[in-house]
Amino acid sequence: MAIIKFAAPISAARGTIGGTVFSANGSGPYIRSWRMPSNPQTPAQMPHRGQWTMFPSLWSALSSAQRADWAAYAADPDQELTNSLGEPYYANAYNWFVRINGHLLDVGESVRDDPPSASRPAAPTLSTSYIYDGDDQPGYVTLIGYPADEFLDLWVIAFLSYRVRSGPLSAYRMFRLVCAKEPTYPNACKNRTEILNAFGAPTLAFPWYYRVQRQDDEGQRSLPSVLNGAVLPSP
Repeated sequence: MAIIKFAAPISAARGTIGGTVFSANGSGPYIRSWRMPSNPQTPAQMPHRGQWTMFPSLWSALSSAQRADWAAYAADPDQELTNSLGEPYYANAYNWFVRINGHLLDVGESVRDDPPSASRPAAPTLSTSYIYDGDDQPGYVTLIGYPADEFLDLWVIAFLSYRVRSGPLSAYRMFRLVCAKEPTYPNACKNRTEILNAFGAPTLAFPWYYRVQRQDDEGQRSLPSVLNGAVLPSP
């Protein structure tokens, strides 16, 4: 799927032409090839499906005042988002309700009825990160490093993309959530188990890309900071 930006004389398009679907969402208009929807029902996918099915009823159970509070939160300039074309947009109240509570469920916290009241955390400062390929236990040592207490009273949220094939036909895995937890140490967080579960054992010298965010107790996430590098041999 690709996001597009229309210009005069065409301002919008909807529908399917020659196997190409034109549509739009909160991030803006997009195009994609039509294909029969798949239904893989993977183990990683099913918990999130359960979340999506419960949110409509939870939203309906809110009072009018609570839904108005979410609408005010969604319209606040601090909640402005940017799509991949750099175009700003605002998600609606229900989308923010789902987004915030999805973030809380990712770290094992309970769903909240009211919108966050604190300011969103700032993007984290990151120093180093490693993926070591070694024979010693516990095997693959993975680490996100940062200044001491950078995540004090905050959750570490990390997504990883990993190259799985090199050469002219290089292929990359999509970003997957590989860390959603309290820091392991004051200046570092290990996430070996999550990486192995998401990607299996990494290949030596292949590059990877981390997107790391800070998350507060109200489910708000910062803008991401990025780290990248390659799988290294054990030091």
